Amino acid sequence: MVPTDPSRSQTVQFMVHSGELQLTLQGIVDTGATHSYLSKRVAEALNLTPVGTTRVQSVGGITEVSQSFIDITYKESKISQLLVVIGDAPFDFLAGLDVIARLPSVLFDAFPNISEATPLPANVVKGIFEDTFQRYEQKRSGDYIRDVLFGDLFVGGVIGGILSYLLITLGSFLFGLAGFAGAIAYVIVLMIVFSWVLVRRSRRPPRITS
Repeated sequence: MVPTDPSRSQTVQFMVHSGELQLTLQGIVDTGATHSYLSKRVAEALNLTPVGTTRVQSVGGITEVSQSFIDITYKESKISQLLVVIGDAPFDFLAGLDVIARLPSVLFDAFPNISEATPLPANVVKGIFEDTFQRYEQKRSGDYIRDVLFGDLFVGGVIGGILSYLLITLGSFLFGLAGFAGAIAYVIVLMIVFSWVLVRRSRRPPRITS
């Protein structure tokens, strides 16, 4: 079980960025915090602009604090546009689940008594899973947009549009030439052709890829 008391966490070194300004901070890791926390002193040194406020539960009760975006670098990994809470604190930076989920290595550096084989608390597992799922959804959305604009979906859409236009034009011509009887015969022929194509495709052996 990973301790959620940040006072039992060893400090880890983060680099925080805001535009051209950057600072190296000794931060602590708290697996019980959902959001990361930045002190007012550091926020003022980075000239951070608040983007909103939120309410947080502390020992003294519920207080309203500012929030802002910063970029964080930990070792070779970087988190861009991390939304952090800004307030009075005895530390410069506290890394919560929003950082742990993206950079799980901070957990093992902050708590040397645990390893990757150590069972993690449910909230940490939940945060890591949600972050992984979100990244997958973003990638899948990006791939879909790419296919629509430049890939197979675009080519298929163009070909499908041309075929639809030709089929509708031919149907209109037959309707004008032979009336309803011609249009019905045309629809029947199309249904037979499409059924034949579907049957042929269903009988194809599955493609095996390595």
